[in-house]
Amino acid sequence: MSLRVGDTMFLPRGETAVITDFDRNSNSFKVSSEAGLNKESRRHGYINGISKEDRSSLMNLLDRVKEIDDPKERIGELRKKLDELSTDPHQWQMARYVESEMAHMMNMFGIKPTTYTAELGMLKDPK
Repeated sequence: MSLRVGDTMFLPRGETAVITDFDRNSNSFKVSSEAGLNKESRRHGYINGISKEDRSSLMNLLDRVKEIDDPKERIGELRKKLDELSTDPHQWQMARYVESEMAHMMNMFGIKPTTYTAELGMLKDPK
C-alpha cells in the first residue's frame, strides 16, 4: 500500500486521520486526527495516492467546478480539463482522478454521455 503526505487513513478504531509527515530514514509517518484537518483534507472525498502538488491542483479545480450551479456546465468544465490533461502522458494519474470525478457527477445527476469511444474490434465489419 502506498501512503503519501496528505492521504487519509483509518485508525484501528475506525476514525480517520491525515498523514502529516513521512520519515524515509525510519520508514515511519506521523498522522493527525484533528477534526479540522480531517475535514479539510477530504472536502471532495478520499483522494489518496496523489502528489501534494497534484492534490492541491485537483482540490482547486473541484472547488471551482462545484461553484457552478448547472451540473452539465460542471461536467463540461471537467471535460475541458480532462482533454487538456490527456495531451500530456505525464499527467495520466491526474487525468484518471478528473475522469473519476466527472463520472461520479454524471451518475449523481443522471447525465448520460453524448459521445462514445469504441474500440475497432467492438464494431462489426460493415461488409
